[in-house]
Amino acid sequence: MVDAPEVLVNKAVKVESDNSYELGQTYDTLPITAEAVTINEQQYFKYQDIYFLPQINDDEVKYLAINLG
Repeated sequence: MVDAPEVLVNKAVKVESDNSYELGQTYDTLPITAEAVTINEQQYFKYQDIYFLPQINDDEVKYLAINLG
């Protein structure tokens, strides 16, 4: 018998917020209206003119705010 593989669950959730996001900063959550987009086979989340790159560390997902313009 083989043990079931460990499944990592994305614990970050989209939240509704009026926060202004700063490029280069890492966030625990995404704005509720962030859209998933794929660019060059990499998934990002876009909110206004900011892209958020998921960063996986151990079992946590954080989102790095970047500019792809």
